[in-house]
Amino acid sequence: MDTDVILRDVKRLDGAVNKKILVYIPCYNCAGKVRQTFQEIPNELYGQFECLIVDNHSTDNTKNIIEEIIREKIYPFKIHFISTNKNLGYAGSQKLAYRFALQHECISHVIMLHGDGQYPPILLNYIMPYTGQDYELVYGYRTKSKHSKEETPWPRYITIKVLSWIESCLLGIKQKEWYSGFVMYRTDFLRKIPLEKLSSTMHIDGEFFMCAHILNAKTYAVPIYKRYKTFKKMNNLTGVSVIIRIFQLIYKYRRGYYRQIIHEYSNQTPVP
Repeated sequence: MDTDVILRDVKRLDGAVNKKILVYIPCYNCAGKVRQTFQEIPNELYGQFECLIVDNHSTDNTKNIIEEIIREKIYPFKIHFISTNKNLGYAGSQKLAYRFALQHECISHVIMLHGDGQYPPILLNYIMPYTGQDYELVYGYRTKSKHSKEETPWPRYITIKVLSWIESCLLGIKQKEWYSGFVMYRTDFLRKIPLEKLSSTMHIDGEFFMCAHILNAKTYAVPIYKRYKTFKKMNNLTGVSVIIRIFQLIYKYRRGYYRQIIHEYSNQTPVP
């Protein structure tokens, strides 16, 4: 997928980027929650970031609601909007957003905050303080022992913990959770990764962790919680096809795929 071409073709409502921090909000059929997501962004953070919304060709009213939010000018932070002309998938949305970020040299950090609100926007207070430190990747891991608000159903919670332990063992990379969608990247880190060589699977988040290990990037894990009780049921992580794809990516890592593509990319990327 050539996201550079897509960036030229999609609808853009943005203008110049001036802030160092970009909060990236991926959306797909989030009509019932996207406005709430914006309403819950902590007021004290308004002056610290700009926002990029990627509507991934939603089939509900998500796009119209986002456009209403932009027209209303309720929020004092700048909102950049990309509406794709086809569904790029979860991985494709991320690649598109990070390409956008890398085209703006002033951006130093990108934080992914899902538009469906399952990661409460108040969690931005947990992760943004680390923009002032030298971590290249900071991610949230759900924990019932530290957050009474954590609502991940127990079968799913246990599955995530077990799969994360297995993946850490097979890869030799210790991670508190491999399936976190609440994450912050330094753009300096993203510039070292050939985004188009990563998979189109839901486990692209795990691939970034693999690349971080190869690059000896400094990472940090922040305890967070997720909301489920009043939210739309998500695809089941325990699905056989999802687990098979995870193990396929583990196999690719063990075979040296990610080390190879990073090495080849570093030789192709001109030194600034």
